[in-house]
Amino acid sequence: MAVTRANIYASFPEFNLGTNAAQDALVDAKLAEAQGQVDYAIFESVVNADSCVKYLTARLIALSPAGLNMKLTEKDGSTVYDREYVKLARAASMGFRVP
Repeated sequence: MAVTRANIYASFPEFNLGTNAAQDALVDAKLAEAQGQVDYAIFESVVNADSCVKYLTARLIALSPAGLNMKLTEKDGSTVYDREYVKLARAASMGFRVP
């Protein structure tokens, strides 16, 4: 399944600010960026690649100026979405696997 803006809003309602074209454009741009960074061939065999895309999208939004205004980023630059994304990314990159 391809992740859509509606999936992002359903998973992270804090980004759904109602009818807001600028917010929709930001979510679409960060979603496209995240989809370009997640290789489904690698991730899908180990973890749910769509979950990786969702958490990476949320992370990228949180790191954007709009996200910084929403106070979703810590002083050290981490976001509230990092823990889950890093967990999924590590699971997808851990050495050899036996099917």
